[in-house]
Amino acid sequence: MTISDPTVDAIAQRAILAIDGQPNGIFSVDLTYDRTGLPNPTEINIGRFFITHLFFSEAGLNMPEMYLKLAFGETLPPIAKRLNPLPEGLAWIRGMDVAPVLATENAIAETARALEARRKRLHV
Repeated sequence: MTISDPTVDAIAQRAILAIDGQPNGIFSVDLTYDRTGLPNPTEINIGRFFITHLFFSEAGLNMPEMYLKLAFGETLPPIAKRLNPLPEGLAWIRGMDVAPVLATENAIAETARALEARRKRLHV
């Protein structure tokens, strides 16, 4: 789920700076919340197109295409935000042996409400 949270940003940036004092390029930090609600880094992906690059592309930030444009001296599309460039509330739903799906938080909530309504009609 995409979020924009200054605490998460600060922790992710500190994790990156702990391994590279002058980072350059693409960095992705995976985090998980502990019992107290503090986000903890679990993994840092550096300088390559990580597993979720398709998520970014589907959400409108096609970094592989941008990389090719740079290689051929073409103009890049404007990026409004360098940190957390995607809008909040996007989810990349992945599973074993199924294609990933991009969904919004609102669409997920609506699907959950519809499922609950069907269950009530069926008395499940």
